[in-house]
Amino acid sequence: MINYIDLCSGIGGFHQAVDRVCERRNIKSCCLFAADNDISAAKIYEKNYGINSYYDLKDETTHDLINKSIQNKEVTFLFAGFPCQPFSKAGNQEGFKNETKGTIFFEIEKIIRKHKPKFVLLENVRNLEKHDKGNTWGTIKDSLIRLGYIVDHVILSPNEIETACIPALRDRIFIICYRQDLDIVDPNYIFGGKKFKKKETSIYLDNDIERGLNPEYFNINSESDLDSEKIETIEMWNDLYHMLKDNNRKIISPLWPSYFNCDVESLDEEEWKKKLIKKNVDFYRANKDIYDLWYSKHKSHFDTLSKSDRKFEWNAGDSIDDIWQGIIQFRPSGVRVKKPDFIPTLVAIKQTPILGIERRYMQPDEMARIYGFKSLNFDDQILSETYKQLGNTVSVDVVEYLINHMLEAVEG
Repeated sequence: MINYIDLCSGIGGFHQAVDRVCERRNIKSCCLFAADNDISAAKIYEKNYGINSYYDLKDETTHDLINKSIQNKEVTFLFAGFPCQPFSKAGNQEGFKNETKGTIFFEIEKIIRKHKPKFVLLENVRNLEKHDKGNTWGTIKDSLIRLGYIVDHVILSPNEIETACIPALRDRIFIICYRQDLDIVDPNYIFGGKKFKKKETSIYLDNDIERGLNPEYFNINSESDLDSEKIETIEMWNDLYHMLKDNNRKIISPLWPSYFNCDVESLDEEEWKKKLIKKNVDFYRANKDIYDLWYSKHKSHFDTLSKSDRKFEWNAGDSIDDIWQGIIQFRPSGVRVKKPDFIPTLVAIKQTPILGIERRYMQPDEMARIYGFKSLNFDDQILSETYKQLGNTVSVDVVEYLINHMLEAVEG
């Protein structure tokens, strides 16, 4: 029997992972308590697992309920994907100074101290390791060691799992803790920050565009849901790509037309940005004939676009020869095209990947499968909330891999 506590439980990535491990080992699992202060995520958790998880860890009443639920039961695992926003590069990196989300770790620490689970598995953004020059990670690690644990960590993504071939990128730090009375049978089970190698993956079946999307993860021949403006914007950039290619010219990335005619030396910008701008100035001088012809064709549309959509990022190299063969995203940094090797990290803000081959956005059930969920019912929840929850979830496949690793470390 594996008894576990699922904190900051979200839509149940840890829950599905441990259930899958137990099913394959032919043992029972029991979620003693789950907690998340996001009401929408808690509703999905209850819908799928029959457990009310709407609790706030900063409320002492929640700690009393946890104590009551556990009583004298031995806790095998404590899981927590504690809030990442205070430590993410995408945020303001307040860390522990963020009193709402940044201090949740200390609430988790209280529960570990009280119930001494055999194993603790925590997840956060990879930047946690370097946040505040490593001081944040040092504080967390020292705290767990004082609680009586052997503390290990690894940064791992679904497309790095040795036993699978998953076309998804989601680098996350996992903090792995073994209670000190457990004997680790082989020191090789300690990752010690080991770097994993990304596997060669593809969103296409057998890495062959002609065979279409891999049906294990994607819905085939789904109807396009792109609006006409998005299609016209993609076609516009595709036209420039092909005009350059047909004349044996190379596109650069990022392509930043607003800086084509500027005086680089007079700009008050950081050096890295001035280098990118100079690259664009040089590109325009070398390709003025093609660009001006292209701009005259698309001026009426180009001039109506937002600042971000007037910037283009080609991250596909020579792996594809048309934008619609790649993965497309409309991002604050520009319209980005990447090669179709893996789905980029999904984020809580909406930058939903477009599957170019089918001219449509990636659907929630596809995102769930990419992150290892075998079944997940979002009921009639609004789409933006579903995308947000999937952008915040852990990879079930990665967690399953790590749970097995932790159990094997003490089993031999």
